[in-house]
Amino acid sequence: MALTIEPYQTDDMKELVWLSKEISDNLLENTNLQAAYTAKDNQKIIGLAIAWKSTFHPFCTYFRIWADPKYENFAARQKLLHKLEQLQEKAVPLQTSLWDGNHFMQTFYERQGFRLIRKTHIHKILLTDCFISKLPKSRHEEGIKVASLDQVIENPKFKGQLLKLVKDNYEQTHLVNPVANFDLDTWQSLVLAEDVLANASFVCVHTKQQLVVAYAFMHQSKVKDTLELGWFGALESSYINWIVDIVRQQILFAIQQGYAYIETEFDSTNPHAMKVLEAMPFPDNPVWLTYQK
Repeated sequence: MALTIEPYQTDDMKELVWLSKEISDNLLENTNLQAAYTAKDNQKIIGLAIAWKSTFHPFCTYFRIWADPKYENFAARQKLLHKLEQLQEKAVPLQTSLWDGNHFMQTFYERQGFRLIRKTHIHKILLTDCFISKLPKSRHEEGIKVASLDQVIENPKFKGQLLKLVKDNYEQTHLVNPVANFDLDTWQSLVLAEDVLANASFVCVHTKQQLVVAYAFMHQSKVKDTLELGWFGALESSYINWIVDIVRQQILFAIQQGYAYIETEFDSTNPHAMKVLEAMPFPDNPVWLTYQK
């Protein structure tokens, strides 16, 4: 095998037919793209590696490596990875993700010194009567009020508490791959994004202490009959069960509005997410694994 690593050229996409389901020209045209290389065996492209940066999580370099499934060996992948490592900034880790069923690449990355930092449980739930019947019962507790996001943001005090709580929770659950240091105005634009459903995003307020203690956001999906469960969190562990309750309310809202599906993501680095995953009747699904070195 005469294996060489060369910079990616636009015309190379014509040869990457074995990769058509996993990559698009848009990814290679990303303005945050750092590098793109092909692995060639006697001028035939058998592998591709790309690396890019994120403005939201700027303290690592994301990358992905693919190889023609006909070449089930580590050689092309190793050379592509080593090429990316040569370009890597000091003290800034490399990070990649893959499905848990891809045992070949899991073994490859672990042998290269990568460590598993997160598991993301991804679901698309069909809202059937059977699923609804298995939902946990609603909570009732004196002194806790559930309000919609559009109601909460009308109160400057609660709005400020909510934004700070969202910011703090997100930062605490992404310590291995930190988020950029954004101010509260930026977090407000994220919380109140165009696709957020303010009337289906719920916030729990402790009426006596006048504190926001839990929240769960809902977003419109690009798919017509689907809603997406967004960020959720709590002020402290004693309020985590309230997240489960308001997620339940969100699911019921989706059903009442005629939606057929709910899409969810639960990160293992987020104890709030793991509590919801444990409490809800979600099926076992493939898991998205994230590795870092």
